[in-house]
Amino acid sequence: MNDADLLQLEMDTLWGPDDVGRDGDTPLVAIGVAPDGRVVPSRAGTTRTAELLGSIASVTAAGGPSYVIENAVTPAGSAIVTSDETVPTALHAARPAKWWEREEWSDLLAGRLGPWAIAVDTGRVVALCHTPRARGRAAEAGVWTHPDDRRRGHASAVTSAWAAIARSRYDVLFYSTSADNLASQGVARRLGLRPIGWIWQLRG
Repeated sequence: MNDADLLQLEMDTLWGPDDVGRDGDTPLVAIGVAPDGRVVPSRAGTTRTAELLGSIASVTAAGGPSYVIENAVTPAGSAIVTSDETVPTALHAARPAKWWEREEWSDLLAGRLGPWAIAVDTGRVVALCHTPRARGRAAEAGVWTHPDDRRRGHASAVTSAWAAIARSRYDVLFYSTSADNLASQGVARRLGLRPIGWIWQLRG
């Protein structure tokens, strides 16, 4: 599969209903640009030109790089629990309450939202990689790190652990971020993820 096809598959995965009934926050327009310059329009976004022109002042554009996870390097040093293990009872109480709702955390740990990997340090959840979107044979990585524990390699560790278990369920694994999230781009570099292009979004 070439990079343009991968970008199309990622956009199909990101927006519209997914395998567990989540409906992605679909942009007005989304366009993928492959490294060779090929432009790939999203099938999910709308192209209501008149509406866009009529509200152009309220439309914002944002973009960021996309990667495919092929053979992520596995960093050492983090204590990680994954969704293919027995979930420790203490992990239920370790919910990062400011960022995760109780019901969503329960669904996550029960595996109802797809594969996940969580880094724990002295009883605290310091980072996790989960599956915010999965559709058919593809899944997207979603990474969260506690603000007090950033730049310590936890994000790389959980992303690699997530990929190791997610690839048994999905053929293609994606990782994407925003243009200004240099830390997230650093994770992609450390793991040796392959860039497949850039996705631009217009939102109203």
